[in-house]
Amino acid sequence: MPDVKLKAAMEEIKTVLKNYDICAIVLLSNQNGMEFLHELTATWTCARIQEIPGGHEIRIKAKREDFPTEEAHYKVLNDTVGTVFGFVDALQYSQEQMMGLAKMLGKHFEITHVTRGDKLPERAIAFLNQDICPDCKESGFIQGPRGGNSVNITCNHCGARFNVCLPWFAERI
Repeated sequence: MPDVKLKAAMEEIKTVLKNYDICAIVLLSNQNGMEFLHELTATWTCARIQEIPGGHEIRIKAKREDFPTEEAHYKVLNDTVGTVFGFVDALQYSQEQMMGLAKMLGKHFEITHVTRGDKLPERAIAFLNQDICPDCKESGFIQGPRGGNSVNITCNHCGARFNVCLPWFAERI
């Protein structure tokens, strides 16, 4: 279940980004979850968000005829490329730092991490087969939409959401 404080903080950040016409990659975390944002659509870039089934994707919209001069066209492309590759470099550095920290923690603690959308480990599926939430260890789920043999379920207690086709498959949603 999305954290209300994280959602509110992210909305404030979006407002700041829009007011100052800047791009950002933002990760917010607290003890209840995470929120992330890729905001690359400042007015001086040619990156745009396009809605697609199941979400959205970032697209480049920069036809030459949409710009008054060749120089203006080049500038917006150059600014966009600079921003994207600046973010790539920064994210690569951040990933290296976080993976180093995760490895250090892994030397001292048994860590089980499941990213949203990843198949759950066998022991988590075993909990779900017993109608027990693998996150809070409480029983009871609310059933949601079905598709084929699978169904979306939400834990009555902690709000964790899963797509399941028990006893064989479960993923976090």
